[in-house]
Amino acid sequence: MAKYIDADLINYKQIESWGSDGNTMRCDFETVAYKNEIDAIPAADVRPVRYGKWAKHGWSIRCSECGYDTPFTVRNFCPNCGADMRGGEAGE
Repeated sequence: MAKYIDADLINYKQIESWGSDGNTMRCDFETVAYKNEIDAIPAADVRPVRYGKWAKHGWSIRCSECGYDTPFTVRNFCPNCGADMRGGEAGE
């Protein structure tokens, strides 16, 4: 399974300390190389997973995330916003 990270949380100060052996020139080259390798990784097309629950609403059920009403059967995902509904059932 692929692992996605938030590149904005990369601690470049920590990376700078990896090559620190007293040789400032070597450390600078290694730091730039590490940064370039990280920056060269293509961004993944991902978005956060939204979790919701189906709740009874009159004669229908409603998505807790977007408010979408449907008179049909409970599904694993909301057809309107895509929220993952597998954590709960209607009326919970």
